[in-house]
Amino acid sequence: MDGYCTLADDKGDIGERVTGFLTDRSTDAVTGIRRMGRTGLVEYALDLASERGLKVTLHPDVGDGTGTVVFDHWDGMQDTFDGLRERYPDIDIVFGQDLCHQVPALVRLR
Repeated sequence: MDGYCTLADDKGDIGERVTGFLTDRSTDAVTGIRRMGRTGLVEYALDLASERGLKVTLHPDVGDGTGTVVFDHWDGMQDTFDGLRERYPDIDIVFGQDLCHQVPALVRLR
C-alpha cells in the first residue's frame, strides 16, 4: 500500500488565486506552490498581471498610473514603503514572503 499526498500544482488554480489577490485589495495574502520560491511567485504574478492587463509593476518601476507595486521582499524596505505611500496615496504595495515548508506568498502591506 502506498500512502502519500500531493499538493495541487495546477497553474490554472494558482492563476485564478493570484489574479483574485491582485484585483481584490481586501485580500491580505495568497500562497504559491510549494518549492516555487518567493522570487518565482513574484515573477509569475508580474507575468500574469501583464497578460491580464493589470497595472502591476516591480519596484523600482513605479510611476503615475501604477496600481500595484510588487517588491521581491519586505526586509529593510519600510522607508521605501512609506515614501511610496506619501507620493502615491492610492498605490497598492505587495511583497514576496517565504513561509515555512518552502511555500512562498504574496502579502499586501497594510
